[in-house]
Amino acid sequence: MYESELALRLTPYVAGEQPKNRKFIKLNTNENPYPPSPRVAEVLRSFDAASLRLYPDMDATALREAISAVEGVPADWVFCGNGSDEVLAFAFAAFFAGKTVAIPAVTYSFYPVYANLYGAKVASVPMKPDFSVDVDGLRLACPIALANPNAPTGIALPLDVLRDLAAYTRDCGEVLLIDEAYAAFAEEVAVPLLREFDNVIITRTFSKSHALAGMRVGYALGHPRLMAARSPKCCPHRAALPCAAPHRPFAAFLRRLRRPPYVQKSSA
Repeated sequence: MYESELALRLTPYVAGEQPKNRKFIKLNTNENPYPPSPRVAEVLRSFDAASLRLYPDMDATALREAISAVEGVPADWVFCGNGSDEVLAFAFAAFFAGKTVAIPAVTYSFYPVYANLYGAKVASVPMKPDFSVDVDGLRLACPIALANPNAPTGIALPLDVLRDLAAYTRDCGEVLLIDEAYAAFAEEVAVPLLREFDNVIITRTFSKSHALAGMRVGYALGHPRLMAARSPKCCPHRAALPCAAPHRPFAAFLRRLRRPPYVQKSSA
């Protein structure tokens, strides 16, 4: 048998059906039915393809600086990756390996896959009757990972509740991971917590509200110590097109992506 014990025990993530006819609006993966902002096409037309012969900036400096300007945090509080899936994978490896992580029973189904891959146990907390997250149940284990707003329920926890969970996990000496893939659809975001807690990680993606799923761009926000801990030193040149290329126009475009009118319209 050629497979390792790890490969044999993994339960793979099963993605939704991927029809070849892309005329469908794919609700099973929450692809944005609207195209990205016309400014994206402008940026791509100006891209210098000759730059692809170069290895990328390992730190995705231009992209991190652009996100830093948008989010109002220092650039060393930003980590970039190939979609939030890769960012989440590095987080599970860096902070949850060998531990028991609490997650809602109904949430992004990749969390248990990452936990199994990196040797973490999962404390799956049943939902409340209205499908909201049982916050008290999450406190039965530490660390904690949750999507907010939760997927697929779309129900969000208020900032004060997240603040309480951040304090609880900090007291345990552990991390609170908040997956904000759907932050554009929430009334509040967790970024203010980063100034209060050095154990909070927020993950984001450009795949949903910004309609850039095909470009695989994700990022994390958190204290520099946490961002350094998740740096994939074994895979230095991992970044996709917008991160990898020395492409300042794309970074400049991102600086205007804090809920611009086009994104507001497409996520309303």
